[in-house]
Amino acid sequence: MKRRIALLMAVALLAALFAGCGGAKGGSAAVTSTPAATESPYHFAKGNFAADARGIATEKYDYRLPFCEADETLTFWTVCWNPEYIPEEGFNSMEFPQELKKQTGVNVEYTIVTMDAMQQNFATLLAADDMRDLMMHGATYYSGTVKEAVEDGYFINIYDYRDYCPNYMYEAAYRDPNDKATYSDVFYEDDFVYSFWDLYDGPVVNMGPVIRADWAEKLGFNRETIRTWDEVFNMMTAMKSQGYSTAPWQIMSTVEISGAQVFASFDTVGYVNTGAFQTPFQIDNKVQLIHLTEGDRELMTYLNKCWNAGLIDPDWAGASSNNDYLDKVDNVGFFATTASGIMTLEQNCSDPNAVFATIHKVQRTPDQTFHVGLAASRKSYGETSVSAKCHNIELAVTWCDFRFSKGGYNLMNYGKQGYTWDYNEAGDIQLTDQVMNNPQGLATTWCLLLYALNNLADCGLEDSNRKLYYPGGEKYIEYNEIWYDYHYDGIWEWPFGLNLSDEDQQKVNDLAGDLVTYITENYVAFVDGSKPMSEWDAYVSGAMANGGDAIAAIYQATLDAYNA
Repeated sequence: MKRRIALLMAVALLAALFAGCGGAKGGSAAVTSTPAATESPYHFAKGNFAADARGIATEKYDYRLPFCEADETLTFWTVCWNPEYIPEEGFNSMEFPQELKKQTGVNVEYTIVTMDAMQQNFATLLAADDMRDLMMHGATYYSGTVKEAVEDGYFINIYDYRDYCPNYMYEAAYRDPNDKATYSDVFYEDDFVYSFWDLYDGPVVNMGPVIRADWAEKLGFNRETIRTWDEVFNMMTAMKSQGYSTAPWQIMSTVEISGAQVFASFDTVGYVNTGAFQTPFQIDNKVQLIHLTEGDRELMTYLNKCWNAGLIDPDWAGASSNNDYLDKVDNVGFFATTASGIMTLEQNCSDPNAVFATIHKVQRTPDQTFHVGLAASRKSYGETSVSAKCHNIELAVTWCDFRFSKGGYNLMNYGKQGYTWDYNEAGDIQLTDQVMNNPQGLATTWCLLLYALNNLADCGLEDSNRKLYYPGGEKYIEYNEIWYDYHYDGIWEWPFGLNLSDEDQQKVNDLAGDLVTYITENYVAFVDGSKPMSEWDAYVSGAMANGGDAIAAIYQATLDAYNA
C-alpha cells in the first residue's frame, strides 16, 4: 500500500513539474490524471509455480481463495446416482456445491442426468452442438476418437492450458515419476491431455476375487493361502458336492467385470468389451490381439471345465452386472466385486452369519509373475472434459484443478466441514451422522457421492484411505492390500504412451467393428460349450479374416518403428 501511495505522489509531482515549464503559450499545460491499475479478479496459477522445460508443474500449488472474484458462472453436465435425494431447489442448493462456490468464487449451474439417460442425453447435446462448459466423460462419450473430439472443436486439449492446472499435471507426471501407468492414462500423448481424470493419491485395486469364507473354512480351505486356479476349482467343487451351493461361481455375460482383471494370470483381458476394440499387448515384441491368444485358449479351457462340473451359474449369459445376482446371493461361493460389493453381498444374504472375504489374485502357478493387465494406475472412474466453446476456458480449467489441490482435498473427499465431517479430539477426520447414519436412509458410500466428490463421474484427487472413515472401514484397506499383493513386471504390456498415428487409428476404427462383433458372438460361446474347444483354431482364423490380420499388422508396424 505504501508503494502505491508513493507512486501516486510521484506521478502528481511530475505532473506539476511539467505544468510549470511548458505547455500552451501564455498558460499552463493541461494535466491528465492517471488511473490506478486495478487488480485482476482472477487469481490464476499461471507464472506462480515451478515447472519443467515443458511447462509441467514440478510442485503442488496452493490457490489464493477465492480464485475468482468476478461474477462468473460455469455450466456442468454430470450424473447423480440418487436423484431422489436432491431437494426441489436443485443440486446447486446443497451443502457441497454451495461450499465449493464459497471457496472458489465460481457459481456453477449443474445439469444433472440419471444413469440410464446419460448416453442418450449426451447424444442430444452433441447433435445440437450444445455442450456445457464442463462435461462428465465428454471426450470419452464422443462418437469418434478422443483426438477427434478435440480436433472437431468440441473439447480442449488440456495440455494447451497447463499453466492453469499445475496440480493435475503434477499428479500425473511428478507425484511418482515411476508411475508410468498413471502418466499414460492422463497423457494420451506427451502433448495431448483430453480430460481431467479422477485420480487416487495412492495405488488402489478396486476389484478382485471374493469367496464365501465361512463355507471355505468349514470345508478346510484357508482364504489367505488360496492362490491357484486348481485350488479354486477344488474349493468350488467341495461347496457344490457338500450342498452349500448348486453353482458357486457367478460370472458375467462379458466373462468378467471391466477392471476386475480376475483372469490376468492367463496373460489376457477376460472382459469382453462389446462396444470397443481393446488395445493389444505384445510378447517378445509380437502383437497379441485380446481374446485371440494362447492365454485365451487356456482361459476358455478352464472355464469350460468349470461349466462341465456344474460350478458356473446356468444363467450367467444373462448377467450384465453384479446386481443381476443379488437374488442369488445365498448361492454365491466365488465372485468378483468391489470392496463395497462385499458389503452388498452380506447385506443381501439371508444367512446372518455369512462371511464374504477377499482372496489374492488367482494364479496358474503358485510362484507366477504377472506380465500384463495389472499395471496399477491411480486413475479412477470419474472424468471431466472442458468444452472448446466455454466462455472462460482458463477459469474452467482452474476450477477443475482446484479439485486436485491441497486446499480442495478435504472438501472433495469429505464434503463440507461441520456437515459431513469434522476433526475428532485426536485431530483425525471423522464422518458425521449425516453420512454414518443418514436421516434419509442413504448408505455411507452413496452419501459421499452426493455430499462430496462424485468419483464415479467427476474429477478430483481421492484419498485412497477414505474408506477408513466408514463403519468397519479398516476392512477396505485390508481388501486392497490383499488384492494388491502380487508379483508383476509388466514386460508384455503395450509400451506406455505409444499410440497409433491419426491415419492408422482411423484404419483400425474402420476395421474394428466387424472384429469386435465376431469376437463378441464367438468368444463367450466357448464357456458353456456352445462352441467346443476343438473349434478354437477355426475361431481365431475367422477373427483374423474379419479384420484381425489387418489390425495386427498396423499395430506391429507401429511397435517395430518404436523399437527401432
